[in-house]
Amino acid sequence: MALLEPASLDREDLSTLMDVRQKYRHASKLIHDTGDVELGVGVVYGWRVTQIVVSIQWQKQQHNLGLLIGPFGFAYALDAVTDHVEVMVNEPELRRAIIDASEQVFLFSGELSHEALKQHMSY
Repeated sequence: MALLEPASLDREDLSTLMDVRQKYRHASKLIHDTGDVELGVGVVYGWRVTQIVVSIQWQKQQHNLGLLIGPFGFAYALDAVTDHVEVMVNEPELRRAIIDASEQVFLFSGELSHEALKQHMSY
């Protein structure tokens, strides 16, 4: 199994993870309300906004390749992960079962990944 920046696993403690995801829920709402990804992302990332915006601008340049999901697609992606985390918070045994069923995992994480994600996935 390969995971690319698995946002539903970047905190070991589920209540802490849900607190983080609530910020993403707020960001998603701002994006849905305004169409402004930079505004929404700024709520979550603060100082990292510039790096995220560079990534979004790159995606806009890739529009002709069909890679652009647009602001609302991005907001729906944030919501999907948060919805998944809510299920895991309510059914922690399900999260444990998913982790236990994954014998080998190749984790793709970047420089901006939360350190807890790297630590959590290293066992």
